[in-house]
Amino acid sequence: MLGPFRTDARDVALAQSRAYDRRHLLYSWEGAPFGVSLLDAEGHILQSNEAMRSITGYDAGELARQPVSSYTHPDDVLESVSNFRRLLAGETDSYQLETRLIDKGGCTVWVDCYLTTTQETPGAPWTALGMVQDITSRKLAEVNLQREKADLSRLVETQAKIAAADLGLEGAAQLIAERAQELTGADGATVSILDGADAVTRFAAGQSDAAAEVSVPLLQGGRNVGSLGGTKGAGITDQDRRTLELLAILLSSAVSEAAERAARREQAEALARFETIFERAPIGVGLLSLSGRLRTTNSVMRDITGQSAEELASRNVSEYTVPEDVD
Repeated sequence: MLGPFRTDARDVALAQSRAYDRRHLLYSWEGAPFGVSLLDAEGHILQSNEAMRSITGYDAGELARQPVSSYTHPDDVLESVSNFRRLLAGETDSYQLETRLIDKGGCTVWVDCYLTTTQETPGAPWTALGMVQDITSRKLAEVNLQREKADLSRLVETQAKIAAADLGLEGAAQLIAERAQELTGADGATVSILDGADAVTRFAAGQSDAAAEVSVPLLQGGRNVGSLGGTKGAGITDQDRRTLELLAILLSSAVSEAAERAARREQAEALARFETIFERAPIGVGLLSLSGRLRTTNSVMRDITGQSAEELASRNVSEYTVPEDVD
């Protein structure tokens, strides 16, 4: 009787000592910057530090009355419960998981949690030690980075589409407005090109009476040549503005290319008018080079000299000028 009694006494003493150590551990971690908690087999948080209560928004009593699964994000409940059951069944000693909680205020909180069993003796109540780190800021940064990468990909795609289709100003403005609405989630987007002192709206995507508006300029060499704007009921964010600014750069390039095409077209038309006047003139007309050759001549000039255009271009005028008149 003495041996078993002594063994039982040692087990009880050891359990009490570990229970004390566990309570002391939680006490020492009360001011820790990450959440610490003790959970029972039903997933209720029996004890928690201040950081854990701050992360969830619940007080100690509320945490003890409801399982963690009740305030886990619906999309993450299955994975979270599955891992917890494996821990409960002894299939694993611990696990780490990134998951989402819904705090008392209804906000989503991303957490990195580590759970391990703390059962002192085979007969003692099952408990688990949980350590939780709020990683919401990091997750939001990752999401924003992924969004920026996706947006940049769409911007490159837009630029390639404008180039491949050789879109004119109207087509480019329409595509840019549609992309602005799509990438920012805006209710409406407008593109305006300045024509003299007036702003001519080239294209508008969507319709909105939203109060939140933003407009970024289309700049060429520091000169304002138009604007790209958007309206959004949920409000325009800094990311939305950056997206619009990048789209405005693409559109400014399209405006510049359209202006260059228009200039080339005007130059070609002017040259065609000149050539028509030049050729139809009733007198001989020629363009004389510095070397004294008629590089270009009209038909009257060729008739007067009796020479072809090639002959006139290859000979100095002095060669077919009367000798007395050369000087």
